[in-house]
Amino acid sequence: MAELTRVRRVKGYAGQARFWAETKRGGGYIATLLQGKYSCGPTNQVFEYNGKKCFAVETSHRVLDVFEVPDGTTIHRRDKDATNEYLAARKAAC
Repeated sequence: MAELTRVRRVKGYAGQARFWAETKRGGGYIATLLQGKYSCGPTNQVFEYNGKKCFAVETSHRVLDVFEVPDGTTIHRRDKDATNEYLAARKAAC
């Protein structure tokens, strides 16, 4: 597992709205690196925040932790490709 660097913690719906207004979407998708209690999907959307490629995970109720995408992580253009990578990794782990 790659070392994750938290860039920001955002609390509340109003804080999340302000945060998403500061980001640039459309960076692609990655296979999930971190499972949260409130975030259990196979992929995370990549976006740009302060010049860094990041992804967000809801770690508790109304709390969004933003992490920088680690070097060497494959960023896919389509969600389906990232999902397939996630499923292949889970299958290999069994």
